Amino acid sequence: GRPLPAIYPPFACLLYPPALARVTMATLNVAPTPAEGEEMFAVAHIYASFNDTFVHVTDMSGRETYVRVTGGMKVKADRDEASHYAAMLAAQDVSERCKELGIT
Repeated sequence: GRPLPAIYPPFACLLYPPALARVTMATLNVAPTPAEGEEMFAVAHIYASFNDTFVHVTDMSGRETYVRVTGGMKVKADRDEASHYAAMLAAQDVSERCKELGIT
């Protein structure tokens, strides 16, 4: 087979299925883990247009993305992407993921 890269990209399991079958996206952790009692801050960038709603959480510098969810990812119909319901579902997913990462 092909040689594996030195650093596995997130999509490596698609490129090398036999060798990386046990590596999944769930095992990757992008956020630093805070010590017990230590607070971890992040910035939530929210953009609401007439067509969609974006909720994007980054570190304080804005360089590293912790979680990004749009209203279109939560609903099936294109006409519902910009609805308040889709924005609420996106915000709920972002808050759950932030709790998992330890962002206070």
